[in-house]
Amino acid sequence: MTSPLSAATLFNVQGIVAVITGGGSGIFLPLPLVSPSSPYSPPPSPGLGLTMTKTLVLNGARRIYIIGRRESFLQAAASSIDPNVVIPLQGDVTNVDSLREMSAKVTREEGYIDVLIANAGVMGPRPLKTAMDCEENEEEEEGGGGVGMSEKQRAQQYAQHALSTPIQAFTETYTVNVSAVYYTAMAFLELLVAGNSKRTSTTTSQIITTSSIAAFSRLPGASFAYNSSKAGVTHLTKMLASALVGVRVRCNVLAPGVFPTDMTAGIVQGLSVGNGEGKVDRKVIPAERVGSEEDVAGAVLWMVGRAGGYLNGSVVVVDGGRLGTSCEGKLSLAIASYRNNLKQLRSYASDYLGLLILICGYIFVCVLNIPPSPPPPHHPLSLPTQPNQLNPQIQIQFLASPFHRMFSLDNLSLSYPHATTERVSVPYLFLYAGALPLLLLIAWALVTRPGTHKAHVTLLGWGISMILTMFITDVIKNAVGRPRPDLIARCKPSPGTPAHTLVTWEVCTETNHHVLHDGWRSFPSGHSSFAFSGLGYLALFLAGQCHVYRPRADLARVLLAMAPLLGAGLIAISRCEDYRHDVWDVSVGSLLGMGVAHYTYRRYYPALRNRRCDTPFEHPADERGGWGKVKGDEENGVGAGEFELSDFEEGEDEGEGVGGRR
Repeated sequence: MTSPLSAATLFNVQGIVAVITGGGSGIFLPLPLVSPSSPYSPPPSPGLGLTMTKTLVLNGARRIYIIGRRESFLQAAASSIDPNVVIPLQGDVTNVDSLREMSAKVTREEGYIDVLIANAGVMGPRPLKTAMDCEENEEEEEGGGGVGMSEKQRAQQYAQHALSTPIQAFTETYTVNVSAVYYTAMAFLELLVAGNSKRTSTTTSQIITTSSIAAFSRLPGASFAYNSSKAGVTHLTKMLASALVGVRVRCNVLAPGVFPTDMTAGIVQGLSVGNGEGKVDRKVIPAERVGSEEDVAGAVLWMVGRAGGYLNGSVVVVDGGRLGTSCEGKLSLAIASYRNNLKQLRSYASDYLGLLILICGYIFVCVLNIPPSPPPPHHPLSLPTQPNQLNPQIQIQFLASPFHRMFSLDNLSLSYPHATTERVSVPYLFLYAGALPLLLLIAWALVTRPGTHKAHVTLLGWGISMILTMFITDVIKNAVGRPRPDLIARCKPSPGTPAHTLVTWEVCTETNHHVLHDGWRSFPSGHSSFAFSGLGYLALFLAGQCHVYRPRADLARVLLAMAPLLGAGLIAISRCEDYRHDVWDVSVGSLLGMGVAHYTYRRYYPALRNRRCDTPFEHPADERGGWGKVKGDEENGVGAGEFELSDFEEGEDEGEGVGGRR
């Protein structure tokens, strides 16, 4: 005869009938960050709901009903375990009629149940990842309010982010995580009471709710809706334990910690100390590892079996000692480090690739000024007879050198003197319109410490604006080939050249290749476009930071924002004074530079009339889909890195990610 103190008796679940919401969820998740032979690397686990189902079936349960919204997931789970024992029940735990239908089916088929495990839940909306009273977290937060922001600004940004979330998203979390648990318990209560009469042991029927250690966490940046809902379901279960004493139905809570499910891949990798063994810092989790299937299975067998028969109104925490530590800051930093690395991979790689392409294109098309090969002999006053039959080499040379328009020596608009000394030379142009704005933006970032994301996109936008303007300007210059006002002085035409006839560049005797061929690069003005690109971008940035369109904005703010435009305008005007360009060249160049500056600025910042014009758009890695979007299993690998310890719940309904039901 088996001893009542033996494990076979204490953890015996043979013949039980159970209902598990979310019992078919989860995918088997490999953990590449750990070594298979490491003592700290638990085997990868499916979702906790599926683990609970498998545990009870493997230990002799007679019938397990698993509830979920998608039948395909439920059928797959049943087939993977034992379709004769695991019975799918497609339904919605937030719908009373659906709960009644599922309860009625179980009543017809079995007439009773021994255990109800309420395991379904949703993540819910999360606040801006900024702890307003924690300098350490502010520095880690990308674009969410840095140390340089005032308390009022941080509070305003924090509140605006929260208020932008529909209130339905918050209440939906409570509907699924709290209300649905209560109504599920009520829908199956009669079946639980009936189970007491079917059982020969002294153990009574039981309701187990899946909560989370998030119910006890005050970690900054955690989801208010999710954490408070888990605290709510914990207390709800305790209240049910007291209320159902009269019908002999016990109620207990399972509060898991970190487990390597498909939902928590990002957390698990973020917690690794990087030694290749998957070991977790003891100060974060005293067990020095994340949870395993065996940890969940052991807790479930204990609570459902005779060993847990004396539990009622209890909260069983399975977290490796996590709640007993005080190192939430280190955990936040570990998760933030992983999230930052993930963001860098998912953020602006395409922008940097485009920037590299522009630089290479500029060097190839606009800088390699290869002189054109001499055309075949023909009369200097005639045009090439077959311009379309250029060989590839000449085509490349055409892209690198300007198109040489014909001109006449009696054209007064081309007869201005060639100034050897410019008012704003090219080196000074790069200093005034390039280096100066860049240094001012860097100084602003060092002084105000706006956050990594904001500083990053500001400087990235400036760089794209400059390179894109240079590329477009020089391509147009070479393609148009408009003569400069000082072309004839540059050309130094050979004696005897007819004055009243169109001639080609071959009549020129100037030996300096750059001086000569630059005479056909008048339209548009490169100085003007470059100046308005760099200084114009700076002006737009200052206008946004100063909120110049705010009602009754200070005149000083407006003047500060306009100062760079004044400098750009003076640089553009100097080109007319040096007879390098006419007013059309300068005007089009200025518009081109300002247009590119505005385009690149608006890629990262909202319009200047926007109330948040001083704040860049959300980081691409932080962008969220709509609340109603439901992720499937194939998407969870992407979404896993978006979770934090305080944000997740271990019991999923159908392997869905953020915003989806579990």
